[in-house]
Amino acid sequence: MLDLTNVTDGTSIKFQGTTTFGQKKWAGPLIKLKGKTSQSLAP
Repeated sequence: MLDLTNVTDGTSIKFQGTTTFGQKKWAGPLIKLKGKTSQSLAP
């Protein structure tokens, strides 16, 4: 899991290129994001 739950408030996270995850059976999530007025950007 990509854990982004401890980012500073107001942080911008930009995903560029290709984000891949290995193959495994599990309950998820793949990405966890938390914060006040935070934003994530992806093309």
